[in-house]
Amino acid sequence: MKKQSDDKHFLILARSHIGDFIWTTSAVAIIKKRNPASKITIIAPKSLSDFINNNPIFDNHLYYNSSLLGSYKKLVRYFYKVFFILKTSFYFLFKKADFCFLFSPEPFLTKAALFFNVKKFIFPKYECCGCNNRSIESIILNKYINKRRLIEIDTPQDADNIHCSEIYQTLVRSFFNITDIGLPVITPSSMTDKINSLIETSKSKKIALCFQGAKGSNFILPPRHSESIIAQISKTLPAAFFIVGGKEQTEYGDNLISKLLMKDKDIEIKNLSGKTSLLELKSLLGSMDLLISVDTGIAHIAATQRINSITIFGKVSPNYAMPMSPNNVSIYSKTECSPCLYGRVFEGKDCAYKEPFCLQSVSISNIVNASIKLLK
Repeated sequence: MKKQSDDKHFLILARSHIGDFIWTTSAVAIIKKRNPASKITIIAPKSLSDFINNNPIFDNHLYYNSSLLGSYKKLVRYFYKVFFILKTSFYFLFKKADFCFLFSPEPFLTKAALFFNVKKFIFPKYECCGCNNRSIESIILNKYINKRRLIEIDTPQDADNIHCSEIYQTLVRSFFNITDIGLPVITPSSMTDKINSLIETSKSKKIALCFQGAKGSNFILPPRHSESIIAQISKTLPAAFFIVGGKEQTEYGDNLISKLLMKDKDIEIKNLSGKTSLLELKSLLGSMDLLISVDTGIAHIAATQRINSITIFGKVSPNYAMPMSPNNVSIYSKTECSPCLYGRVFEGKDCAYKEPFCLQSVSISNIVNASIKLLK
């Protein structure tokens, strides 16, 4: 592919999960580096606006309401989709996109893009699971768009051994015929009086904790494991613990604290779930000595701050989804059903176990020992 001119307009369609978005920015950073005069527009959920507004790699942004898209009321979903497509199509009527990169977005976004004024679409030809199945983007676009407007890229398909960011960056490298490597870029932030007051402590070590996955996920570390990790570390190191996450994780944190303090009132632990914006959370994590987290968006935010972190994997291989930081240690419970059999074979089905088997099987001693090693 010949080098494109600098003044092109690129449209970015990406997945809505925090980790996937952060990986996507590593690929977009390559586009911006190679085409500094280009205009880059991203379509993303409003929930990610903290990481997009004032981000140097994005020039424009269009947000959608993921809550309305996921509404249980069919009529609400339908009318919001129509509204979003009309509004966004009108935007591109006057600001035509030369190229649209599809970094595994939700199917709705791919379908919506059919109505946008886009010259060329760049997307992966196959799914990344190594099964030689056409990607959702390929199926949709090939059905409705003239093939002269489609650029299909052969990306790595071994999802158990190739990192997702490498798959995204391969799209960009192949299109421009370059070998550049990109790192994630999110909006800069700074400490505030609010964050300083939330994490005020006399302890010499500050440890952030996130033992529950994203909203709606049952990827939750069993509470008995969480209790054991905190109790063992607190006996070895003078540490204060801070539970972080969204509002939906408040109950888990409150119950965990209650059980811990019943056994040892000297443990210093606070539940900060739902008390920070994404940018505030980013700043808070940057002030921590360590994050211990299951594989969720918070682990990837921490990676951008280059703090010490331990990420607990089970349903996917860390080779595919580990945080992009040299200071991260991945603890992988490689059970017979991981990478997740239920997600891969019975798509849309949650884990058959009340508590995910992969997290029941995780080694507590490995997590504790790794924490102590990183903090000493």
